[in-house]
Amino acid sequence: MDASSYETYHENTEYSLYIIMQYKVPKNGYLKIKLPEDVFIETKPNIKISKGTSASASGLSIQLVNDPVADVRTILIKLNEEMDRGSSGSQVYTIFWDGNRNPRTFLPTGLISVEAYDGVISAGYD
Repeated sequence: MDASSYETYHENTEYSLYIIMQYKVPKNGYLKIKLPEDVFIETKPNIKISKGTSASASGLSIQLVNDPVADVRTILIKLNEEMDRGSSGSQVYTIFWDGNRNPRTFLPTGLISVEAYDGVISAGYD
C-alpha cells in the first residue's frame, strides 16, 4: 500500500493498494474494501483498478456501487470485466482511490481487507 501523503490527518489523500490475484473474479463480480477505523473517506472517491502497479496503465471497467462516505470505511466495487490470475497465476492489480483523510498517528492503525464476490451480493453486502 502507498499513499500520496504520509502527513498525519492529511485531507484528500490518494491510496494505492496492491493485490495479487490467486483466483479470478468474474465479470459482474464485486470487490469489497474495508478500511481501518482511523481512516476516513471524506468525499466520494475516484476509483481506478489497473493491471500491474502503474497509475498510468489503462483501468478496468468498474462501477462504484455504494457511497463510501455514508457507508463509513467500506468501498463496494462492481467489476464490468473479469479480474484474472494472469498467465503466471499471480497477476498484480492496483486499486487507486482518493478522498481519504489520513489517521492522526504514524503507528499502525489496523488492517485493510479486500473481499471478492463472484456474483449476487446481498443488500447489506455481508
